[in-house]
Amino acid sequence: MGGIGILAVVYACGGQSPSYSGNAGAVATLNIAITGQGTVTSPDGINCAGNCSRPTTVGKSVHLDAIPAAGMQFMGWSGACSGTGGCDLNISGEIHVGASFAAGRVTIEVQLTGTGSGRVTSAPTGIDCPGTCAMAVAPGTVITMSQTAGTDSNFIVWGGGCSGLSCVVTASATTKPIFANFGPALHPADPCAGIAVPAVPVPAPAAPAP
Repeated sequence: MGGIGILAVVYACGGQSPSYSGNAGAVATLNIAITGQGTVTSPDGINCAGNCSRPTTVGKSVHLDAIPAAGMQFMGWSGACSGTGGCDLNISGEIHVGASFAAGRVTIEVQLTGTGSGRVTSAPTGIDCPGTCAMAVAPGTVITMSQTAGTDSNFIVWGGGCSGLSCVVTASATTKPIFANFGPALHPADPCAGIAVPAVPVPAPAAPAP
């Protein structure tokens, strides 16, 4: 009886569909779909920077790594892989794997400097320093910093990632820490400072008439 006839008898008698484990060495395909900017690699030569398909064989073990492009981060696997670490596959037939990359987040940091005291807040919210002096945002986020001098203090100038008396930054991997410099409060000069006021003699009271 031919192979097809034997298979038909097996099905008719309640047999199970043959699994790929019985086809070790048979040709299979590993399909990789990439979202965002990054590369999927393997020690045995896979190097996919975009959607790709690679021939492999049933029964083979394949290890995949996801490498994000500059400024990106790996968000996770889908399909036959999961999580955010490396992916180990046992090829059992046609395999589909997805790798997702997205823009990485950058940290914006504020430092209070000088001999005075003050407070710095951000829009969008996230920084309220002292207290919370750093936040992570997506590259390209436009951030406006606002300052409020403390009692008996005066805001002097921004430094680092900002300069002058206003601070608006566009977040990027090269954004420097932002310094807010506060000093002692400025008091108006005393217009009489340095002027000696002469003593004015007070006349003695007149003697009473006899």
